[in-house]
Amino acid sequence: MPGKHRLQEDVVDFLRCAQGAGDEEREHADDDEGWMNSLQVCIVSRNPHKQEIEEMLRQRGVEEKVEVCCVKVEGTTKARKIVEKMSEKGGIAVYADDDVRELVDSSLIPCTSLHRVIFSFRELNN
Repeated sequence: MPGKHRLQEDVVDFLRCAQGAGDEEREHADDDEGWMNSLQVCIVSRNPHKQEIEEMLRQRGVEEKVEVCCVKVEGTTKARKIVEKMSEKGGIAVYADDDVRELVDSSLIPCTSLHRVIFSFRELNN
């Protein structure tokens, strides 16, 4: 995939787990629409290669119900996109990033149900 960033296999495994949990939830749900609102995954990236990211997700079998937002192309920031998504959908969200500065962006303060996770392979390799 063009660009210096790539989706790590551990992130793909996380997406598979989330979808698997959602599949179990869907089996017990009364209607499919309730399931669609209960679990949503959005990859928010500065990488502008949306189609390539979506194709890579398809190849790994995790494209279903995953939205890809390329903030550089949209002319926004990761934090603004997260605030926008959370104000639209509500609920609880998890924001994983490898840069603590992204995680503590002050524009995320209104997102009281946002859980932040530092996700860095650099720390594991040192």
